[in-house]
Amino acid sequence: FDGNDVIGGQNTLYWNAALRLTLDPDNTPDPPDPVDPPTGTTGTIVVTARGTDALDVWPEMSVRVNGLVATPGIVSVETASFAEFTFTTDNMADEPLVDVVFANDGAGGGRDRNLFVDSIDVDGRVIPANDDRVVFDRGSGPAAFDGADTEPGRFSLYVNGALRVDARAVEPVSAQPAREPLDAELVYRQDFSDGAITTDEWIVYDSIGNAGYGLRRPSAISVVADSEATEGGHLLAITADMGTGDEADQLVSGGMMLKVEQTYGRYTMRVRTEPDPDLVTTGVGLLWPVSENWPADGEIDFYETWRDRLSRVPVDLSLHDQVDGQHVVDGLTLVDGSGDPVDGSQWHTYQLDWRPDYLAVSVDGGPPQVLPQIEASLPDVPMRLAIQLDAWQPDYAPGEQPTISAPVRMYVDWVSVERYGDFATDAGQATDEPAVDEQSSLETPPNRERPEG
Repeated sequence: FDGNDVIGGQNTLYWNAALRLTLDPDNTPDPPDPVDPPTGTTGTIVVTARGTDALDVWPEMSVRVNGLVATPGIVSVETASFAEFTFTTDNMADEPLVDVVFANDGAGGGRDRNLFVDSIDVDGRVIPANDDRVVFDRGSGPAAFDGADTEPGRFSLYVNGALRVDARAVEPVSAQPAREPLDAELVYRQDFSDGAITTDEWIVYDSIGNAGYGLRRPSAISVVADSEATEGGHLLAITADMGTGDEADQLVSGGMMLKVEQTYGRYTMRVRTEPDPDLVTTGVGLLWPVSENWPADGEIDFYETWRDRLSRVPVDLSLHDQVDGQHVVDGLTLVDGSGDPVDGSQWHTYQLDWRPDYLAVSVDGGPPQVLPQIEASLPDVPMRLAIQLDAWQPDYAPGEQPTISAPVRMYVDWVSVERYGDFATDAGQATDEPAVDEQSSLETPPNRERPEG
């Protein structure tokens, strides 16, 4: 009711607002400025989406093209499986800005109403929701389009906002062809058959949590007998749960780092992470620089489930670096043998191939999926393998300490590290002690931050 952001009267209200009527003939308002007719051409937008309902109400989705609402104005996404929703517009342009809007977030009856968007097809150009050309602008009404509270594009919309798609045609990044595997020497393999973690081989974190969220404690790490283990009969389990005693109000999870250090090599891990209905935890397998000079010396995440903490779909390969003093991240969404985004909640085997000019991950022995480098440079320093169940701020409460309603676990069946003889210029054997003081090793990996917040 502030008189700002006023347009002419209309039959359909697509946003929270008020139709303001003046009935006093002596106080007739000036007619609204004429609205220019659309100057673009006809076009089609196809959004592949699914939803979760609350109080028997499903998420509602609308699409805007260059600021004008496409037809139909609002659709109810009444499906728990991905389906295609088609919108038409007469305001298409060669380089359109397309907004996919979620405006009725809510919860009730023990359920949370959310919208999940897989991709947006703009006149034949299919753009994944997590593409670099997509940002998520939080907010309802005009706030969803003000550019004031934005994050990288994402598949999961847990709050009201708009996925803003810059649909300009771009030259695809030239992907490197997959390369033949190199001969390698096995340096380390662990299937946890001994039933315990040995501190001679692993540094177990005991510190504050990732980016200051929660705590890292050795008590979160265990080795359990489990029939799902393919070798050794045991699984490594990292459990995130609310603490007890003096830590009762804090989320406690864990992580550990292998003392083997080397530059380049092949790393393999069979792993899965349970879904997190509280949208807080992230299971990750990564390489961390021995120097702890982050992000300048880089970081390689070859199993990362941060994008959708509820479903663990997809899994990312991410490369961190520092360019012109700024932290940058290049990434690749991993796919399974059917070409679908990998489900990180299910068992898969991930093999990282790290060379001076090549970074790729194979899933379940499939073809290498090669990272197309854009800004970041590949690390050329000794690194160590780390396994972490990270705590993040909840999407619904930015800036607050996270809490979870039930335990969430990350399981690892086995890991192996192989060394490339052609690049063997650094240590390739496990050391009795870390190359840097242990306190530093405990604190730095959990405190890495990514641009998502």
